[in-house]
Amino acid sequence: MWLGPAPWVPYSDFAGFGFLWLAIYDYGLGCIGGVWGVHDIDIAQWVNNSDHTTPVAVEGSGTLYGDDIRDTICTWDIEYTYANGVKIHLLNRAAAMQRYPQQWGGTGGLNGVILIGTEGHIWVSREGIKTQPDSLVRSVIGPNDQRVIRSNDHERNFFDAIRTGSPTLSPIEAAAHDEMICQMGDIAVRLKRKLRWDPAKEEFIDDAQATGCSRGPGVARGVFRTAGHGNVSYEARFHDSPRRPFRRDRSGPGTA
Repeated sequence: MWLGPAPWVPYSDFAGFGFLWLAIYDYGLGCIGGVWGVHDIDIAQWVNNSDHTTPVAVEGSGTLYGDDIRDTICTWDIEYTYANGVKIHLLNRAAAMQRYPQQWGGTGGLNGVILIGTEGHIWVSREGIKTQPDSLVRSVIGPNDQRVIRSNDHERNFFDAIRTGSPTLSPIEAAAHDEMICQMGDIAVRLKRKLRWDPAKEEFIDDAQATGCSRGPGVARGVFRTAGHGNVSYEARFHDSPRRPFRRDRSGPGTA
């Protein structure tokens, strides 16, 4: 069977239960990555106008699952720093509510993103938005203010981009950088030290151990044909070798 970059391990039906496979380090980063964290990072990148790049430093702490087949990070407190001085503070929900009680108050304990500025803050999630001062949420975007692309249909936006050649609302470069940032945080937590990152080379600076924990990127290029619209070229980065210096035994319920 196809394993991709993951190593061969004994079969476990427990690993395939729901989204549990994402919490197994051979396949995902758990909640800090694809389960939830990557979506928070995506919004932070968007607001900072940094979809084209990544932070230059990362440090943090966290704990890992340890009593079953899961071996990803389950609690985390990570700080990223950009070249422009902006910081991202990525925390699991319980830690965020404890660290930022003023901004999180009245949200019902929902997942969300807090944007903190010099004159107030914005708390936003899929369920709603809350601002301080309250008047901020009622402000009107002026003709000279910065605007973003408005879209409530990602699928239609994607198909329109194929047909017209226009950029997608969520380009692959943004997704790749979001994932890099999640992996940077994961490695910093596991190595228990601050790491510096080169956004241009997409590698850690003067740290062979940290670099050894990351996967070497590859590039796939090609052309696919769309019905009635000619050929469309693509380029996609992928990770072609496992980065598992932290692996442990994969035995678990249902292992055969």
